[in-house]
Amino acid sequence: MAKAIEKDVYINSFSNFTDGFIGSNMANNRFDLTLKNSPSVMMKEAENAFRIELVVPGFEHEDLEIEVNDEIIVVTIEKYLVTDASVDNYSGKEFYHKRFCHTIHLPENSLPEDLEVGFSNNIIELIIPKNQICF
Repeated sequence: MAKAIEKDVYINSFSNFTDGFIGSNMANNRFDLTLKNSPSVMMKEAENAFRIELVVPGFEHEDLEIEVNDEIIVVTIEKYLVTDASVDNYSGKEFYHKRFCHTIHLPENSLPEDLEVGFSNNIIELIIPKNQICF
């Protein structure tokens, strides 16, 4: 049993040593980075339509894919870049991959088949008209 305690002390000491280099809790830091990389989503209901804006810096219109299924809209935006850098006798490549997927559940009085999409200044704008028929 004494060996197990020594092992735990060793692991805790190593963990404390590495905290200064990579952060206090790698799992929590990874979770925080995920939240920081998620675009802001703003939704607004107007008299005739629903308006949704997603802020996606670093992406272009070509990176955008929108899928409409019944009362669900899925917005996917993905960018993959490979940069080849060769200097003197050194050769290297940099890889960049960023992906975001957001599912939007619409109310029953929406008309997703008449969806209007705009992309300007790193903002995706979705306008979903409302069904004006009253039951």
